[in-house]
This record gives sequence, C-alpha cells and structure tokens, in this order.
Amino acid sequence: MKKNAGYCLSLDGDDSFVLKVGSGDGKPYKLEWARRFPAVPENLDRQTSEIAKSRSSVVQLLPGQDVSLMTVMLPGMSSKMLSASLRGIMANEKGGSSDDWIVDFKSGPGRSAVKGGESRSRVTAVFAGKELVAGHWNGARELGCEPEAILPGYLALEQLLRRNNPEIIEGGGWILVYLGKKERFLCVGDEEELLLSRILPEDLSGGVEEEEYLGKLVVEIERSNFFAKQAESSIEVRRLVICGEPGMADKLANMLSEKASQEVVRWRPEDLFSAGEGAKPHSNVLMLAAAAGVLHGFRYNLLPPDGRRSVCSRVRRKSTIAVSALAAGILPALLIGGLWTSRVQNGFLRDAEERLNDLRKRSALAAEAYVHNHALKECQANIDEFGGGQQELAKVLGGIAVRTPGKIVFDAMDVGNDPGGGLRLTLRGRSVARNGEIAQRAFLGFLESLDRYKGLKKTREPLYVEIAGEEDDEGKTNSRVAFTLEYLIVGGKGE
Repeated sequence: MKKNAGYCLSLDGDDSFVLKVGSGDGKPYKLEWARRFPAVPENLDRQTSEIAKSRSSVVQLLPGQDVSLMTVMLPGMSSKMLSASLRGIMANEKGGSSDDWIVDFKSGPGRSAVKGGESRSRVTAVFAGKELVAGHWNGARELGCEPEAILPGYLALEQLLRRNNPEIIEGGGWILVYLGKKERFLCVGDEEELLLSRILPEDLSGGVEEEEYLGKLVVEIERSNFFAKQAESSIEVRRLVICGEPGMADKLANMLSEKASQEVVRWRPEDLFSAGEGAKPHSNVLMLAAAAGVLHGFRYNLLPPDGRRSVCSRVRRKSTIAVSALAAGILPALLIGGLWTSRVQNGFLRDAEERLNDLRKRSALAAEAYVHNHALKECQANIDEFGGGQQELAKVLGGIAVRTPGKIVFDAMDVGNDPGGGLRLTLRGRSVARNGEIAQRAFLGFLESLDRYKGLKKTREPLYVEIAGEEDDEGKTNSRVAFTLEYLIVGGKGE
C-alpha cells in the first residue's frame, strides 16, 4: 500500500537533519518541512517528534563511500547460498569474515549468457559493514527513531531517476553524475540495473582551479565508461546524466557537451519537489530522493528484515570457515571494473580444462584493460603535474581520452616543454585487431580525429609506424599497428 508521507534521517554530528516529503501539488512530491535534528530527544519539536511515531515511514541515509556495489554473472542458486557466496567474496576483498557484512541483492534475467549449456544471470549486490549499520541504526534509536530502511544516497537518487524520468535511461547504458556539497559520485547502469558506483574526487582548490578539477571529472567519467565496457555484463554508455549543485553541474555538463561523444542530459531532480507552506527548499537532494522513495518502497535495503534482532544486538563475530571456503572454492574472481566469476554447478568445481581456457580469456581481457587504464592514469598524473596554471592541459588530455577508440591502447603518454615554447605531447601505443584491415582502419581513424582536434597541433608526420602480427595467450595471431605520435598542445605555456 502506498504511503502518504516519508521521512529521511541523516545523522552527521552537528550537521544532522530530518525532513518530511509527501505527495505534491502539481509536482510529484512536496517537501513538508526540513529540520536540523537535535542532539538529545528532549529537544525534539512537534514536527521532528513525528518520526518517533512513524517507524514504518522513516529511511536513514548511509555515506556512499561506506557502501559497496558489485555486479556478477551467476547461474541460478538458492537465496541463502547466493547470500553466503556474495558475503564470502566481500570478506575476501575487504578482509574479516563473511559474517561481518550485510548484503542485499537482486537477480534477474538481465544480460543472461549461456556457458557450457547453463544459463547465467546478472546479480547486483550492495554491501555495508554490519558494525557500521548497527552504529547508525542505534544512533537513530537513541533519539527515539527506528528507521525501516537504511541505504546510501546514490541508490535513492538512482531509483528517483528510474521512477520519474524513465525516458532518460531508455535506449542503452548511462552514467549518472552527482556533484553535491558533501558527496560526489557517479553510477553506471542500464534500463535494468546498476553496474557500478564510484566516489568522485573533491575540489581541493576550493574553486580556485575549477577548470583543472572539471578536467579530472571528465577523465573519471571516461574511465568509468571504459570499465563498463570491460565488465562481463558489458554496457555501451549512450547518455551522461549530470545533476547536483547548479554552478558546478552546469559547467561540467557544458564541458561534456563539447568533448563527449555521448548525449549529455542536465537533470534537475530538485524540480520534482514543491515546497509546502512555511517550508524552505532543502539543498540535500539525496535526502529528498530517499524520503520520496518511502512513498513507493525501496528496491534495496541494508537493514535486514529482522533488523532489531540482528542489528540492534551486539555484533558477533562467528566462525565462518566453511562459508568462506565455499565462496573461495566456487567463486574465483577477477576484478577489472566489473567482477567475473567461474560457473558454479551444484557446488562442484568446473572441470580443469574448461577453467584453464576461461582464465586464459580473462587474462587477455585483463591485460588489455590494464594497459588502457594505465594510460588513463598517466593522463590523470599529467593533469596533476602540469595543473595549476596549465588548465589547457587538462582540457586537451580529456579531449584525447574521449577521442580514443577501443582498439587503441597506449603504452606511454609523455608531456614536456617544447624548445620553441609551449608543451609537447608524445603518444606511444598500438592498434590491435584480428586482421590488418581493421587495425589499420582504427589507427587511421584515430589519427584523423586527432588532426581535427583543435586542442592539438601536428608538428610532423608520425615519428614511427610499424605494422606486424603478434600472438595472444591463446596462440591466435592478431594484427598490430604500433605508433609514436607527436603534437604541440595549443595554448600550453613552457616554463
């Protein structure tokens, strides 16, 4: 049954808030009121004391950096076995035992694949430490409130987007970028589910070097796009959705409109909310999204169904050697942007030959992904080194990143001072494909794209070009076009 009102509680020391959202007048939702939450229950006013009587309508936000999101392709299995396996993976990744983690997950046909005659489905899972959830829940309980749900802001915002603006996420993959005062993150997903979530860096300059910071965000978005393509549940990103603080979000959307090949959408979730009489608009969009979610119900919830028994009680560390061994035995994983796992069949290991062939394929993908990601990291390092007064450099490197096709991998990216003044950029890399025609076409297209790019000026023809064949880990011969290119960065100043 749909509820008439929803409350969101965010506890953060002196900066704790609670707000109430109901059905809107002319808009989907209405902000009834927003209050700073007092430190002691005795100071609750009439409105904030409502939440003590409305446990079934209260959601509590967790900091996004404390919640992990994972996507895996797995065969069908019982919910209990799947939960134990997922918590075992997280324990292997983060440490501790599987009993230290709370997980909620959803599985469906998704991008199902068939391997060895058995269908596999995409499973999306969110994790948080049990002690962390217990601390937040008990903190709310001490103030007289018992939330029915606990989740991070990025899940609340993603569900608000799906529920109210489905046309934005139709037609393929998308990246949602949120730039708030406290939290900055991006999510990658498609019409069915989320694939990954990443925390974005803060602007440590306080706005002094804003262009440089925006350049870093462009690189982070391109890196996430690359990860989405490399994951087993591969996503082709077609749309970039930008929201958050108006000034920064507007500037990032404008920069991406000039540089990115995807469609850029400036989304304003705050416009979905009207303000009730006497209520001032609240700047925390994540809290508004979470409270609105109460009216419809949550797809994910990190508070277990028996929350008061399992979370409020003392967190126990139990011996889970059997579960951890099971997870380690049946779910060997390779992580690169997404998480690949071996097929599970009735608890037995897959046959050795099949596993070896699968690992070879994963190794080849991982090697290519590593090289490409290494180049993106070098791009980021160059931005850091030549930042400050060299804001043009950040723009140019970001422009190169979005113009690089998937078959081009960089081995090195060097920036130095040009003897004639300005900055000189040297790119060394390879175009690799199954046959020479495709490899050469990708290289020539990349070369033409850079020649048209106004941020670079070609100083000479390619310094080095070699066309040859090379064998991959499976013994197959690929065609390779190795190259060394040199350009002058337009607008860069030498030291």
